[in-house]
Amino acid sequence: MDPEEMGEKKQPEHPPNSSLALVVVVVVVVCVIVAVWAIWKSVSRPPEEKPTPSAAAPRPTPAAAERKPSEVSRPVAQQPTPKPVESTYCSAVAVDGHYAYVGEQVGNRWGLAILDVTNPARPVRMSSLPTSYIVQTISVSDGRAAVSLYTFGLWVVDVKNPAAPTVIATSSTAGALQAVTSGSLVYAACGAKGLQIFDLGATLPLKARVAFVKDGWVRSIALSGHLAYVTLAAWGLNIVDVSRPTSPTLVAAYQLPGHANSVAVSGGRAYVADGPTGLQILDVSNPTSPTLKGTCKLPSAALQVAVSNSLAYVTSAQPRLSIVDVADPTSPTLKGYCDLPGATVIVAVSGGLAYVADADRGLQIIDVSDPAKPKIVGTYNPAER
Repeated sequence: MDPEEMGEKKQPEHPPNSSLALVVVVVVVVCVIVAVWAIWKSVSRPPEEKPTPSAAAPRPTPAAAERKPSEVSRPVAQQPTPKPVESTYCSAVAVDGHYAYVGEQVGNRWGLAILDVTNPARPVRMSSLPTSYIVQTISVSDGRAAVSLYTFGLWVVDVKNPAAPTVIATSSTAGALQAVTSGSLVYAACGAKGLQIFDLGATLPLKARVAFVKDGWVRSIALSGHLAYVTLAAWGLNIVDVSRPTSPTLVAAYQLPGHANSVAVSGGRAYVADGPTGLQILDVSNPTSPTLKGTCKLPSAALQVAVSNSLAYVTSAQPRLSIVDVADPTSPTLKGYCDLPGATVIVAVSGGLAYVADADRGLQIIDVSDPAKPKIVGTYNPAER
């Protein structure tokens, strides 16, 4: 009898693969749970600390890996620390024979250096005398050097033995810009304190026998016979009779158009480095009545002048050393020039060579045997001792 006919319901039949599908669902669910748990663990774990460079072991280079253990562990020798470079300055120069006398500065130390310039290409430092201030000018005569130290006065130094200079006299007179010796006397240009005359034979330290002061700022001095030629900056040139050192007298005054910085005297003529107006040439054959003979304009302000034969050597602010032919004083002409690397200060000429104090570039030695083509042949740097 059919079950439906007997009132019983017929149970539906399950497909044959229903059990397998259930197993797959369970496995998928478990995998999802495991994956979620793994992700959660990785997010919630604190970050792992990396070793610092100092703690990390250095990776040996291939070359080091091939070395023996003793060679790898050998410490590298420490390189010496280089010394700091000190600033240098060459402020003044004078020449006597085959020796050059140089005012120098290294760092905050000043001094007078004596060089053997027998070979101008390689000057040799013979000695150095420490000074109390930067040297302004140097004048050498009869084995004595007159050294002006501006605020700290002036020194007279015995240089008969270039290897051992010694101070024989000093003056505390402030303002000494230039000093020259003649016999037992020292003549000093002392700015606002005028022309000071000292006696070396007097009791040391030096005391001025007389001070000759006129209007102006006494910058430089040149001696010729019994006359002193004194530049006074904007006040021009004074000619002073010093035949009686205890009572010098003014012979003549000449007003120049520029700024009288320096003077050299030769053959009855005075050559003045007159700042912006260049080189001024005066006829002083009659010292009571000096007259202007000629002018040579330069590219920049004339600072200092030296004369040898018929040539004038002029330093200027450019910086440059100019060589002027003064054979005809009424028509001086520029013969040649040499541009310099520093800041030209003072020039001295001897034996076909010009020696220029070139500030922070040391001493420049220039061959002027051909005035039209001067060239640097030697250099002295105070730092290279």
